[in-house]
This record gives sequence, structure tokens and C-alpha cells, in this order.
Amino acid sequence: MVDRYTKGALTAIALSLSIIAVQNAVGTSAAQQTPMKVQICDDLLHCVQLTPVAHDRYALPTFSTPAARLLQSK
Repeated sequence: MVDRYTKGALTAIALSLSIIAVQNAVGTSAAQQTPMKVQICDDLLHCVQLTPVAHDRYALPTFSTPAARLLQSK
């Protein structure tokens, strides 16, 4: 009984270490190397203009709308 448990535990550890070794050997994926630049447009191809805020960083314009007033019964 103990022998089966030990073999199972050691097999799980060996598989985990093998997966970690393969992940390290493959290297970083394309998604981790550089961020993808996207553009936000509507159906008529009117696109959002981004505002530069720092070196290589941009901010989306934000809009503030007044809070809706709820009807209250008297």
C-alpha cells in the first residue's frame, strides 16, 4: 500500500518537473514579448484619438455624465 502511494507521489512530482522544464526550454511566448497596439473605431471608421500621457503610454478619453435622478413617491 505504501509502495503504491510512494510511486504515485513520485510520478506526480516527476511529471510536474518535466512540464516546468519544457516550459522553460520553449521560452517566452509572443504575447509576453511586446504589447499589441489596437485602435478603437466604430462602423463608420471614426476612431478614438489617444492622448499621450507618458513615454510610450496613452490614455483613452473619458466622459462624465450626470447621475440619473430617481423618481420618489411622496
